[in-house]
Formats: sequence, structure tokens, C-alpha cells
Amino acid sequence: MKKTLYPFGHKLYTAIQKDVLLFKNNKVNLFSLNKGKQITILNNNKSIKRERMNMMNVRIFVMLFCFLIPGMVIGIESKFQGGCECEKKSQHPEWLWCDDFESGNSLKENYQDVSTNGLSVSEENAFEGNYSLRQTYTKGQDGAGWIIRVNNSGFPDHLFIRFYHKFEGNYESFPPKMARIRYRQRSGNWDRPCAIHFWISDSKVVADVKANNSSQANSSGYLSKAVSDFSFKASENINRWICFEMEVRLNTPGKKDGLYRIWADDNLIIERTNVDLRGNKTYKLNEVMLDCYWNGGAPSSHKRFYDNFIISTEKIGPVKMETDIKYTPQINENKHKSGIRPVLYGVNKVNNGTGTGVYFLRNNDVFSVDGKKVDRNMIGEIHNQKERTTTIKK
Repeated sequence: MKKTLYPFGHKLYTAIQKDVLLFKNNKVNLFSLNKGKQITILNNNKSIKRERMNMMNVRIFVMLFCFLIPGMVIGIESKFQGGCECEKKSQHPEWLWCDDFESGNSLKENYQDVSTNGLSVSEENAFEGNYSLRQTYTKGQDGAGWIIRVNNSGFPDHLFIRFYHKFEGNYESFPPKMARIRYRQRSGNWDRPCAIHFWISDSKVVADVKANNSSQANSSGYLSKAVSDFSFKASENINRWICFEMEVRLNTPGKKDGLYRIWADDNLIIERTNVDLRGNKTYKLNEVMLDCYWNGGAPSSHKRFYDNFIISTEKIGPVKMETDIKYTPQINENKHKSGIRPVLYGVNKVNNGTGTGVYFLRNNDVFSVDGKKVDRNMIGEIHNQKERTTTIKK
């Protein structure tokens, strides 16, 4: 669907043949397009002919997905505050680390342990802003990149990490490694007695936990594997950004009161509580790692991306945009003579929904009215009482 220039200097995406909805001062106005170049507001003027709309009757709701150039949506007074997420770190004292890969620093400046084997900061595909972390694989490659944020004195015993991740392209199998939170000796034999691994097994997200000193560990020093129902074989989980979050709380030494959890798009997919992670030891978590190793080697060339990586003492959740949007716009009193009163509602293909809604465009990123980022591939179709269907495109 093409962009068309409208009065007031705005750009927007339109959908409903010759009809659009624009928002101004928290009111909804119905407009008509004239050959895609001009718009004329529709009111009670009897000279305006609306034969097509009369034929379709007042039962037909006129819908629109509209997007504007960065930072504004016509008339809803939407105010996106600031730029990328990490610019707001000062507002979040609970955030111990935030990296959206926009700083311009090298990975070795920001991380104490780095492998750049196929791993680099790239402009190819960013969740927001201009940059993300990209891992490229060549056929047969197993060793790959990683970044580790180290705290030699130890992170707090209760820790959260959140990152956005995307597998891009056609995948038949998946690299088993994703992320880790662990304690590792930083000298000597570099022993790793406690590690909570976010891994992929048989295409599903799993938590595979090494806990050598745990009273619950098997003879290999591992706890039983926690397997989620979240599968990357599902087509909706490929070629889109997914918000993943891990939570780990070490047990009080000698007690079984630890836990670990994993969320995908803020949905809890793994939870283990009443866990003994370190026995009666007092060591602390000291490494947080994003890891791209591919056991057995990549079957072909592939790419994956990470972005918006945060370490926190509190739950983080998905990126949210701060707005003062009012969710129930008033209908303009100068409605069209047909009596049509536009109804706005939003859905998303990932939720198997149908319908339409208003989404916001900022720096080429799409957000829903509640401020959550939406993958363009997940935006569904516009349905108007089953009479017409128009598909939103980039």
C-alpha cells in the first residue's frame, strides 16, 4: 500500500479504498480521497455524493490502520518520549546494564569477555534505532560469537535479564545456545558450578541448569531439564523480534528456596520454584552471557539478531512507549449523513485475531496503541463486515 501526502504535511498509510480516518484533538474524522492526491472532509453537506456508502448501508464500519512519520499520530496527540530504550536508563535505577548497541562503542569496550566469530554490531536489522547484534553462520560453523557482562564482586542473588531476539531466514534446525546466567571462577580452572542455561532443544525453549552443589542435582551435576511449549518450528516465531526474559534467584545457602523462570513476549513459558541451585555455598552470580554456539555446526548459512539487552534487579517486560493516548476517541459531531460511526479496534495475526486497529510508526518501527512493539509481519488484515478485505503491507 503506497504512502500519499496529505494536508498538514503528514504521511500516512491508507486502506479503505477512497475512505480514511484521521484523528485530531481526540476526535475521529471521516475523509474521502480524491484520486489518492487530496482529501475532503465529509460532513452533512447534501451536495456530497456517497452512492457507494449508501449502498453498503450504515451497518458497514469504515476502518483504518494509519501510520505517521516518526513521533506523531494525527490528532491523538501521541507523544513518544525520548529515543531508544537505553536513553531512559537513568529513569530505571533497577537496571544494572542496558545495551541497545547504539553507543558506538566496540563490544570489547562494553563486555569483559567477547568472541566476535561471526558476531558484530550491524545496521542490517534493528529492533529499534539503527543497530543490533548480528550473528552470521556459514555452513558447518559451530564455534560462534558471544558477549559476557562480568561483575567480579557478584550480581545480586535475584536477577533478571531481558533481550530481543530474531531468527531470520529459513531454518530447519536451530542453534542450541541462546543465553546464560552463571557463576564462574574467573581464574585458575575457571570452574562453573552453577549455570542457568536458556537453550533450545528439539526447536523448543528449555532451561538446562547446572548445579554441582545442589541437593537436587543428578550424577552429572544437572537439574532435570525444564521444557517449554514455545517452539521455533512455529512459523510465527521466525522472522520476527521476540522479547525473552529470564529470572534467577539463588537459594539461601542450605535451603531450597531458589527459582528460575523464562518469559516469551511476556508470557511465562518456564517456571521452577523451590530449587536448590548452590547447596550451602555462598558464591554469587557473576556472568550474564548471550551465546550463539551451534553444536554440530550450522547446516547452511544463517543469521540471527539480538537487541535491547538489559540486566535488572526487577522484572523488565517488553519495550513500552510512553504516550498520553486516550483509548476511546470521540466521534466528530460532523459525521457523514449516512450515519456511519467508525469503530476502532485492534488485533494482531500472532493472536489469530481479525479486525482492524490503529498502529503507530516511529523510526520505521510499529507500535500498538498500548505501546507494545509489533512485528510488521504479524499485522493482520482489515475486515469490514466481510464485504471487503484489504491487507496492510509495508
